[in-house]
Amino acid sequence: MTKVIARLWYTPGSRIVSLDLLQRRLTENLGCSVEKTETSDLRITAPAPLLVRLQNDDNIALEAAELSKQIRSESHLKPASDKLNKATRRLDFGAQDDCDPQDPQIKGILTGLTSGLDGVLEDCVNGRLSIAPRAKKSFMQKLLRR
Repeated sequence: MTKVIARLWYTPGSRIVSLDLLQRRLTENLGCSVEKTETSDLRITAPAPLLVRLQNDDNIALEAAELSKQIRSESHLKPASDKLNKATRRLDFGAQDDCDPQDPQIKGILTGLTSGLDGVLEDCVNGRLSIAPRAKKSFMQKLLRR
């Protein structure tokens, strides 16, 4: 993989997060142009070039717990620490060049996925952690989703 610029830690919940589901969400909800690669990753070509790799091995939960332990003492990071303690999956975002996760186009993608997966975003370039609250769905949206 190219240089990892960000990681999204999450708990899958009741739905399996597959590459097909991610591709659909990136395309339909976030307006991205996405293609699958030969190595079972996703390549976002627009609005910003990123490579997305789904990580679901047994070490992810241990790594998330370790990161949670490192930040637990900072009270403003408690919500992120709590989510990290439950995380068992991760998305790694790579870029070929010196991309910054704070770039508005990249940030929009990362924030949208963080909110959709109710996870914790680790900005590996700037050394930041963030969470994005899930948007509350109306009763009608819940009905239409079924």
